[in-house]
Amino acid sequence: MLRDFFQHRINNCDWPDGWVFEDQRLNLMRGDDEIFLKFLCETIHPVVRTDQEEVKNLLKIYNSNLEADGFEIFQIKTISSKPVFSARLITTPIQIGNLDRFDYDFVKEQHKKCDDKLYSGDYDGAITSSRSLVEGVISEIYHKCTGKKLLGTGDLLKDYKAIKDLINLSDDSYIHDGLKSIVNSFNGIIQNIDFLSNKMGDRHRPIIKPSKHHAKLVVDSAKTISDFLFSSMEYHANRKNTFINELLSELDSDKRFLSKNDLLNDNSIKKLYDSSDVYLRNLTKEEILKSFKINSYRQSDIFFALLRFFFKELTVNDIEHIYIESQTNNQIVGWNDFQQLLSEENQNLLQSALENIYKEK
Repeated sequence: MLRDFFQHRINNCDWPDGWVFEDQRLNLMRGDDEIFLKFLCETIHPVVRTDQEEVKNLLKIYNSNLEADGFEIFQIKTISSKPVFSARLITTPIQIGNLDRFDYDFVKEQHKKCDDKLYSGDYDGAITSSRSLVEGVISEIYHKCTGKKLLGTGDLLKDYKAIKDLINLSDDSYIHDGLKSIVNSFNGIIQNIDFLSNKMGDRHRPIIKPSKHHAKLVVDSAKTISDFLFSSMEYHANRKNTFINELLSELDSDKRFLSKNDLLNDNSIKKLYDSSDVYLRNLTKEEILKSFKINSYRQSDIFFALLRFFFKELTVNDIEHIYIESQTNNQIVGWNDFQQLLSEENQNLLQSALENIYKEK
């Protein structure tokens, strides 16, 4: 190509001044944005253009025209005190509100990387960070809901399905069908973020080179979904205090003496149960086991009624905790009856808890 240039621009001068935009080998007008932007940066490189006043004028012209497409050319370093330029995206991406909500530094880091890579033109890297952002948010939600670390499968959709029930997204009958359809579309979006990170991201050698608007679509989708998932978890967490107060109000009555089946079939209690979800019940159960004070027989009756209400959510650790408390607090008088209920309906749970207790002794 260099030989052609000298032949047609220096020797014969039979190429038009705008030849560079029409030459298919350069493909400036039909290629990726990166190619064209790199070309513009090269035209004001200090090796190519030494007149700094001319560089300033061209830079102003370039940026005034690029702004409409969300790009700008900016200085990244100097050579012999003269500026060298690169291009970046200046379109403002969607932001997740209040990143301080997240405990995981990984989530905050990936959010920043999404923006930084989008701005710098590293579009395949931005897509990879988008996947990592969703993965990090899913992991944090799982940990907050269960107290356990999510053992990632490497399949983002499978990991997402692990938290859907925890934040009541599987079949939420309390939202409009239109909203439900949007939430249901998360399956496809998350699956395709995962797919695109393999095809366009920098996790592997990219098969397809993403353009700016494609990368921004993936980044914004990842942020929107991540923000919604975390906000959904927070919404249910904020319901906890109200739920506890309503439940305690119902059980601070003769209902505290009802058997498990009769309790769950009581109209008011059933309404409360049906209005809750796995996450809310687990969160409430954990709070009750941690904070509920038993200083009277009445409080003991209420406590065991609560356990009957949360029967499906009880774990081996919970049973161990309840047993130990019953042995150290003489106001707790319902353990024997509750143990009988466990032996009838969940013998394995009771046996595992007692085995652990005896091992520790």
